[in-house]
Amino acid sequence: MNKLIRSEIVYYIIEDEMEGMLAVLNRDGEVVVKAQYFEKPVILKVFATDNEGIVVQKFDPDTWGFDD
Repeated sequence: MNKLIRSEIVYYIIEDEMEGMLAVLNRDGEVVVKAQYFEKPVILKVFATDNEGIVVQKFDPDTWGFDD
């Protein structure tokens, strides 16, 4: 959890609970979540890596095809 909180994820408002996100990240090594970035909706793909720690990629939800 400390690595997740110290990552750039703190710049986003995540719709999911951090504990649930962490559980999926620990189990699968990556998680995709809906978030807000300065009131703009975004999709985040978060990876747990050995050498870079937590990596966050931001996507436009209109190009992602993320279903509700």
